Amino acid sequence: MGKIQQFLKAWPEVDVEINNAFRFDGIAALKNNDIDLLITPDPITTSGIHFTSVFDYHLSVVVSKLNPLYTKSYIQPHDLEDQTLFTVPVDHNRLDIYSQFLIPANTQPKRRVPIETTDMMLQLVSANRGIAVLPDWLIASHEDNLAIKAVRIGQQGLLKSVNIGVRDADLALDYVSGFIESAQTVR
Repeated sequence: MGKIQQFLKAWPEVDVEINNAFRFDGIAALKNNDIDLLITPDPITTSGIHFTSVFDYHLSVVVSKLNPLYTKSYIQPHDLEDQTLFTVPVDHNRLDIYSQFLIPANTQPKRRVPIETTDMMLQLVSANRGIAVLPDWLIASHEDNLAIKAVRIGQQGLLKSVNIGVRDADLALDYVSGFIESAQTVR
């Protein structure tokens, strides 16, 4: 949240509200003027919406130090066959771990459990109740206090980008460009 604080200091007249209610239908919220900008790893080409990539990261499997996968430098699809996988509550075809890793290998985890919050996922993983797939930067911020570790997905990893979507008409607004510039300095 350091970047949000930096933005708030630079733009004291701009109100910032974090709205998770649109977490999984952000494009519609942006088009309907319910939100001013959308932060997403999955930009969708949409008329009237412009996306800017602000930083790259790797998706990683997060495991407890008690999980057998903890000793691996990377996981292969079959490594997840006996695991419980905690995910966000969306269709599995929308999840990169499925679409880019498990489905092409024709395999799946033993069980998939949708969880509403990242904090709850991390607590369950720490208790060795299952695994999750999260950004490497997020896992790193919790590794020490939760006894968890990020394990690369496949030998090459699974690279993603954080993107900021804004309406074309709002691109010229100073505070919008200021937020994008601030976010681009994350890494």
